Amino acid sequence: MRANYQLNMRYPGQNFSLSFDFAADAPLGDLSFIQKDFAERAVALFNARHMAEYAHVREHEVPEISGVRLAAHVVTPHPRHPAASCRAALRLFRPRNGAPTSGGSVRCRSISAATLLRGWR
Repeated sequence: MRANYQLNMRYPGQNFSLSFDFAADAPLGDLSFIQKDFAERAVALFNARHMAEYAHVREHEVPEISGVRLAAHVVTPHPRHPAASCRAALRLFRPRNGAPTSGGSVRCRSISAATLLRGWR
């Protein structure tokens, strides 16, 4: 399992924060990125993100941390092709009395989901 440690920061008095990765793709639970220079690095990353978003920084103001986020992720097997799920759905759902009513159909919208429309059971 891998983790992105993210900070939300803003200048004092602002309502909106900017989010950015402080330590991306780190092992879960590895907090070695927290060092004595944490604050200076956080301000530098925030200023870079603020410059990219708003094309200016407030060098005379010290931004504040408004939130901390851990986004954990793990690699999973690739799902089957969407068409395979649609074919499976078509085999499972049969129309009433052997014929669909007006507008009855199975419509696949995502990899493993099929939407059952009226007239089908």
